[in-house]
Amino acid sequence: MRELFRSFFYPPVSPDAIRNAAKLGWIVRLRWIALGAQLAAIGPGIHFELLEPHWVPLFVGVIAGLGLINAGTWAALRRGYEPEQRDLLLQLGLDVAGTGVLLAISGGAWNPLVPILFVHAGLGALLLEGTLSVFFFAVLMATLLFLQLFPKLPPGLAGAPIRAVILFPAQLLVAVGFWFLTAWLSRTLGHLQRDLVLRRDRETRIDRLRAVGALAAG
Repeated sequence: MRELFRSFFYPPVSPDAIRNAAKLGWIVRLRWIALGAQLAAIGPGIHFELLEPHWVPLFVGVIAGLGLINAGTWAALRRGYEPEQRDLLLQLGLDVAGTGVLLAISGGAWNPLVPILFVHAGLGALLLEGTLSVFFFAVLMATLLFLQLFPKLPPGLAGAPIRAVILFPAQLLVAVGFWFLTAWLSRTLGHLQRDLVLRRDRETRIDRLRAVGALAAG
């Protein structure tokens, strides 16, 4: 039983790190960590009046829902499921939606943990390709704007010191920076990996030609 529990945290083994299965495996692993952190934050959130007690059932329900999705995704990957890019988009979108709800009921854009959305910006740029990456970034920005417009400020954040007209552009700038930097890094590493594969193929062909020449000469 202990090993079964621990296996939930293992990323699926994939011989090719570019495969979508490997990418989804990392999403699963990161989500377990995030869900554990969110559960651990409930007590301090109530203590410091960042989370009102009547929101706790919804807070726990969102975490439980994401946990069930994560367990199902893990099981599918262990059975050899090969996801597509749109499946990665759906998984990241569910993460953003769940995180958005948790933030909305605990201070909105003024919640100290809002920067976690910037991590999603980096993940989207790193794991998604082409228009799907841009679409995910638009969804992320819409979530950030929602948190600005419809916050549920708890007593611990009453009288937020920063106005939304200042806070939103600042958070937008950071999110855009995260997305562009990660997208550039992802594509650079992709080009380097393709160049490395081509170089290895070329060296393999040269070695084979040498071997054939040696056999012919012998």
